[in-house]
Amino acid sequence: FRNDFHILKSALKFKPDVILSAGGFVSVPLVWAGWLLRKPALIHQQDVRAGLANKLMTKYAKIISVTFQKSLADFPKNKVVLTGNPVRADILRGSKEEGYKFFKFSPEVPTVLIIGGGTGALHLNQVVMDALPELIKFCQVIHLTGGKVEKTADHPRYQGHDFLVEQLKNAYAISDLVISRAGLSTLTELSALGKPVIIIPIPNSHQQNNAIEFFKNNAALMIEEQNLTPQDFSAAVKEVVQDQAQLQNLTRNILQIMPRDAAKNIVKMFIH
Repeated sequence: FRNDFHILKSALKFKPDVILSAGGFVSVPLVWAGWLLRKPALIHQQDVRAGLANKLMTKYAKIISVTFQKSLADFPKNKVVLTGNPVRADILRGSKEEGYKFFKFSPEVPTVLIIGGGTGALHLNQVVMDALPELIKFCQVIHLTGGKVEKTADHPRYQGHDFLVEQLKNAYAISDLVISRAGLSTLTELSALGKPVIIIPIPNSHQQNNAIEFFKNNAALMIEEQNLTPQDFSAAVKEVVQDQAQLQNLTRNILQIMPRDAAKNIVKMFIH
């Protein structure tokens, strides 16, 4: 109650005209406070599975925007709008020329970007490192570890990084295939760029719902992490990265998995 009081006090002091929330429990008392102050709230549902915080705020929201068609059924028809998910503009400005130069890779060899960093990445990163001797036989690897690997490999076809900031857009640009968890921010970027992806969701999490939605729409391939061996991993990557027809099919479908221009559409709702 004390925290709710402080949030209400802050809202009174700041005097917002409108409140935008993308979920998270810190948003709940703020949206409730906005309702008491007669301030309209827009909440955005990123993931396929509706979060508890957004469910608690639904009654007090004026508009609920969702990323996926499937999510329309989770909210009142008179409030919910399909918008897709916003993506930062910078990620769309990648350069293949700069990417090959920075990573010191050859355009003649397929490049695989593996985004394994972050929570729950220890097992996946270990699978990647164990599979690396086989992977570098047929592709170049950019491996984002999230700092979860004590020692990376030293090979001209391998680049290990804790994270990428400025160079992420260029890593995307040169990637023929991406291996990723199922966090919605990353999947949104891959959709906007039309990148073929193999998704390995964090087990027993909301990421599984995201991964299944992409898989059901033939917009991604999905591998369960349980019992995943280095041999199975390298074989799956090799099969996909060497199949141009499948890569093109994945690109075509992931471009259609969610609407474009989500940020503009959400801003328009604010204006009106």
